[in-house]
Amino acid sequence: LLTGLVAIVFLHPLLLAVDSISRVLSIAETDYSLKLAVFHSLFNLLGVLLMLPWMQRLVEILQKLFPSRKPERLQPRFLDESTILYPDTAAEAVYNETLHMWDNTIDIVAHGLRIPRELMLDENRLLEDLVEKFPVRGDFDIDRYYEIKIKSLYGAIIAYISRASISWEMEQSGQIHWLRRANQNMVDAIKDIKHLQKNLAQYTQSSNAVIRLQYNQIRIQMMKIVRAVETLRHASADDMPSLLIDHLKLEVEQRHANQNDEINNLIVKRKITSDMAISLINDRTYVYDFSNKVIQIAETLFIRYNRLLSDAEKSVQLDDEQLDTIRKQHPIMPQEHNHGT
Repeated sequence: LLTGLVAIVFLHPLLLAVDSISRVLSIAETDYSLKLAVFHSLFNLLGVLLMLPWMQRLVEILQKLFPSRKPERLQPRFLDESTILYPDTAAEAVYNETLHMWDNTIDIVAHGLRIPRELMLDENRLLEDLVEKFPVRGDFDIDRYYEIKIKSLYGAIIAYISRASISWEMEQSGQIHWLRRANQNMVDAIKDIKHLQKNLAQYTQSSNAVIRLQYNQIRIQMMKIVRAVETLRHASADDMPSLLIDHLKLEVEQRHANQNDEINNLIVKRKITSDMAISLINDRTYVYDFSNKVIQIAETLFIRYNRLLSDAEKSVQLDDEQLDTIRKQHPIMPQEHNHGT
C-alpha cells in the first residue's frame, strides 16, 4: 500500500524513467508489454528501498500480530495413573515408556548423522554406501528435536517414578534404578551427538580425503552400534545376546585403545593437520562415550529385562575385568585402519 501510494504521487517521474530505460534497452515506443515490465521492476525496486530501513520494526510488528506456536511436545504413552499404585505395573509402565524414549533417541541419532532411520537400521544396506549417498549437509536443530521428542518424556518418567509406590527394599526398586539410568544414558548420548554436529558438517565436506574418510567412519561406527543394539532387541535366547553385548564392548574398547596410534600415524605421514587431529581425538572420545552409553542401554532394556532369557544365559555375560583380560590377550584389529590412505 505504501509503495502504491508513493508510486501514484510520483507517477510522472516513474513514467519518464520507464521511457528512458526503454530507449536504452531498445524497446519500441509502442511495445507496451515490455514497458509495463520495466515499470513493474521499478515499482518493486521502489518497494524494497522504502521498506529496507524499517525491516527490523516490521519483523517485530509481524511477530506480535502472528505469534509463532511452540511445537507440541511428545506425550508419554504408558505412564497411566491406573498403573502407578502397584509396583509390578508401575515398573512395567516405566519399562515400556523407556522403550518409547529409546525409539525417539534413535530418530535423533539418525537425523544427527543425516541418514534415514529405516535405512540406518536395514541390515541389507551397507553403511559405507549410506554415508556416501547421504552427506552431512544443512543444519540439524538437535535442541528443538530434544525439546519435542525427549525432554517431555524424560521429565514424565522421572515424575512418575518419584510418585510410584515402590520402596527401596522391593525387587522393583532395582528395576526402576536401572531404567532411570537407561533414560539418563539416552539424554547423555544425544548430547554426544550434539557435540559432533559442527565437525561432522565441516570435515565430511573437506577437500582432504583422509579426514573426510575418518569422519565418515565415525558415522559408520555410531550407526553400527545402534543397528547392533536393535538386533539385540529382537534376539532370541538361541542368539546368545549376552555374548553379542560382550563382543560389542570388546570392539568399542579396542577401537578406542588404538585411536591415538592411528591418529599419530596420520600426522607423521602428513595426512591430516594438527588441528584436524585434535578435533578427531575429541570427537572419537564423544563416539566412545556414545557407544558405551548405548551398550548400557541395551544391557538394561534387552538383557536385564528380556523375559525370554534364562538366568543361566544371562550369567555367561562377562564382567569388566574379564573383558579387559580378553582384550589384552586377543586384540581385535580395528576395521578402519586399512582405509587411512
